[in-house]
Amino acid sequence: MSKPSILLALGTGFAGITTGFTASWPLIWYSPLSNASNSNTVKLLHHSYKNAVKTIPPLVLTATACFSVSAYLSNRAVLSAPAILIFSLFPYTRIFVLPVNKKLFKKTNEPEGVVDRDNTVNALLYKWMLIHCGRIALAAASTTLGFVQLLQLIK
Repeated sequence: MSKPSILLALGTGFAGITTGFTASWPLIWYSPLSNASNSNTVKLLHHSYKNAVKTIPPLVLTATACFSVSAYLSNRAVLSAPAILIFSLFPYTRIFVLPVNKKLFKKTNEPEGVVDRDNTVNALLYKWMLIHCGRIALAAASTTLGFVQLLQLIK
């Protein structure tokens, strides 16, 4: 197995792990969050965000690097597509997700009683979940393209 194909496999693996983490979060948390008080919802989201910031960026950067070096070493520009898709999680998050996060996390500084009576928390959570689906789609598309390229190498 050549270095480019090993890097392609690693990039696909890291993109797949990223997809798994980003897809599992809504599945695990949405039901408990929708039944929790607004103040607990905001606290849980903020705690989860702190953990995700430590986990997802290194996975994305590793996948991007593996895909990019594989494309460079193999001289196959098509291998850049999975790198571009997985790396696009950064600008997508910055442009679409962070504004919603800021609104939600601003509420962590407010008294619990005020947050619990705030009728915007559920709407923001729903909006966040919809926007987050875009991140899942980008990560899944990167993983799928990497996997397709691996299958083509096997043929």
